[in-house]
Amino acid sequence: REEVVSVSPQGEVRAVSDMMDYRKVGETLQPFEVRTSAMGMQMVMKVQEATCNGKVDEAKFRKPKEEDEEEPELEAPAKP
Repeated sequence: REEVVSVSPQGEVRAVSDMMDYRKVGETLQPFEVRTSAMGMQMVMKVQEATCNGKVDEAKFRKPKEEDEEEPELEAPAKP
């Protein structure tokens, strides 16, 4: 359980999160379900898949191009 109090324009807001459905991912246990309650509302987050230290395609970190913008050509690094 995690309890957090944050300050907002409405004053202090208390949020309580309960982690559950722990599963082994790599060498650690990770919660696959988190239920958070704040301001009379509840949010449930369910994780479908988790990976530790997985490879991520570098293209996911590129800034999306504008509709009228051409994609820049990548140059190979200069050899010393």
